[in-house]
Parts: sequence; structure tokens; C-alpha cells
Amino acid sequence: MSKLVKLVLALTTMATAFIFIFIGNVEAKSLTVSGLDKNNVIKAKPSSVSEGFDYYTIKGKANKNQTVYLLADEDGNDPKDYQVWDKVKADKKGNFSFETSSANNSKAVYYVSTDKKLKNKEDDDIFNVKKIKQKVKVILPANTQNKEEASESSEKSDEIDVSKFEDMNYTEYLRNPKQYEKKMVKFTGVVAQYDDANSRMLVAFNGDPDQLVYVGLAKSVNTDQRFLDGDNVTLYGSFRGVNPYSTNDGRDNYVPWVYVIKVDNQGQ
Repeated sequence: MSKLVKLVLALTTMATAFIFIFIGNVEAKSLTVSGLDKNNVIKAKPSSVSEGFDYYTIKGKANKNQTVYLLADEDGNDPKDYQVWDKVKADKKGNFSFETSSANNSKAVYYVSTDKKLKNKEDDDIFNVKKIKQKVKVILPANTQNKEEASESSEKSDEIDVSKFEDMNYTEYLRNPKQYEKKMVKFTGVVAQYDDANSRMLVAFNGDPDQLVYVGLAKSVNTDQRFLDGDNVTLYGSFRGVNPYSTNDGRDNYVPWVYVIKVDNQGQ
């Protein structure tokens, strides 16, 4: 091999390594969120108010056409209890945005991330957000309400305004889940299966075993008394889309999924 050929190969190898390092650095530094102060608190005022909650628009830039994830702990800010709350694809200029709400009585800590390992996370998978790379913390102020109301609601978690929840139409929500995502809903049913360890259950909508709803229970739900199969319950929560569960014969069956923050258990 001539010295010229060796020199060309060496230069090509160096250039490839340089490009790899450069792209790697761009990947790590490409994610930004605009409109945050030095403490990562969003500076803009709420973009809208709905059902008693302040909604904010989180905007930023990533690589073009890159998938961007919004991470949250729906029942607090525990780093070990985060989920994929939403995801969008950045446009051709790398712009992306999320519309999300504040929390009652305390700040809400979200993370925006482009970590590729999130691609394999199901919507209800719980993980430690500290293990997620390429992320930006975004803090939303506590939901605006007068101090007396905030104090009372923090002391009594049962005092949830049930008038803000709409009756869920099983077929309509199952057919058009995107249209109703994050909607505050209520429904009655019968507990078909309760997973005590993971605070999850399958509920027969209006007692119909052919219309099951997948339910995740918030930490605020009183589970001092266990739920039993056959319990008649009324549930209040946010509709999160559809979720698969495995039937006895190994098939995946897709049903509505509701994250429940209040349960009225009438027993059997």
C-alpha cells in the first residue's frame, strides 16, 4: 500500500471520527426549552384556563423531525414515579410545543426529553426520571386559586369537585381516543380484576363484562380498604387513551384507560 493511500485512509478515519463526535455533541445539545427563568420556571402566563386548571404552552427546539417526550409524575413530583405524559414530533425547523396543565397546591415538575430509550415505554410504564438523559426540567407554578381553597383541598383530598367530570361514553371514547385525551371523566362499573401491588384494576363499564376499562389509581385514592372483585364503584379521573391487556388466551385486547383520582366504593 502506497504512502498516499495510507494517508488518505488515515484522513478519512479522522474525518469520520470527527463527524461522529460532532454529531454526538449536536445530539446532546440540540434540545432547548424557551421561556424559562434561571430556576427553570416557565415565565409566561397561562395560555388558557379549563376545568379549574391553568394550562401552559411549553415550546422549544430539537433536531428536525425528532420525537420529543413530555415526562411527568401525575400524582406529585417523585423522581421514581415518572411516565411519558405526551409526545410530539419536531417540525422541519426543529420546533415543538406541548400544552399541559399546572397542579393544585404545589408546583408541577415536568421534563422534556429526546432520550431514545423512551420509545419503548408504554404510556403507563413508571420509571426513574433521573436515569433519563437528554432532558430539560420545566417547572409550572401551582394552579391559581385562593389560599383558603388551597388549604382546604390539601387537608381533605376527598373534596374534589365532581361537577367538572363528564360521563364517559365507552364506544365513543374507544373509537376516538385522541379526541378525548386528558378529558376529565366519570363512570360507574364493577371491579373485574384488582392488582393491589400496582394499584391498577379492570372495571366492567356499567357492569358489562364485554366493556372493560383499564384503571390506574392515583396515590391520593384511599386504598386502606382493598377493592374486591365484584365491588360496585364510581370512578373519577382523566382519560388517557387506550391500553392493551392480555386475555387468558394470550391475545391483546384494547380498552379505554382512565387515571383515577377519586373512587366511591359502594361494595357488593
